[in-house]
Amino acid sequence: MRAQKGNRQYEITSSQADGYLKQGFDVFGEDGKIIEYGTGKSVPYSDYMEVVNEVQELRAKVEQEDDGELFEELELENEALKTQIEELKLELETFKTSKAKK
Repeated sequence: MRAQKGNRQYEITSSQADGYLKQGFDVFGEDGKIIEYGTGKSVPYSDYMEVVNEVQELRAKVEQEDDGELFEELELENEALKTQIEELKLELETFKTSKAKK
C-alpha cells in the first residue's frame, strides 16, 4: 500500500492506513488504484457551484425530453432490428439448403 499527500509518498502497511487517512493522506493499493481518500479535503466553492449548476442544467434537460418521442425512436429501431434478424435467418436457411444440396 502507499499513502500520498501532495508530493509526499510513503509505503505503508494496512495497519498504518487509518493513521495516514486521518492525517489527510490518500491510500492507494498495490495496483495503484485509490482505496480511500484522506479526511479534511475541501473543494473551492466556485468549483462546487460550477458542478451544482451543471447538474441542475442536465436535470432540466432530462425533464424536458419528450419520453414519447424517445419511445417512438426506440420502437422504430426495434422493428428495424427485428426485420434485419428475419432477413438474416432467411439468408442462413438459404445457405444451409444450398450447402446440403452439395
